[in-house]
Amino acid sequence: DKLAVASMTGDEVDKAMAESTIKDLRAQIRLLEIELASVKQSRDTFQSENAQLMKQVAMLQKKLKKYEEK
Repeated sequence: DKLAVASMTGDEVDKAMAESTIKDLRAQIRLLEIELASVKQSRDTFQSENAQLMKQVAMLQKKLKKYEEK
């Protein structure tokens, strides 16, 4: 980050603003990465629960079909 700011052309105010912007963006990226990991974990949990429920429904449908055949 400092290398990028140091290589900029412009006065110190512009460089300070650029450095501040870079820091803010890095903080936003960090938060978004944390949020994304949380969303992925939640998604995986819901997918697993959905798969279990689908298996249970299939099993119950088979049982129901057996009872209807009797």
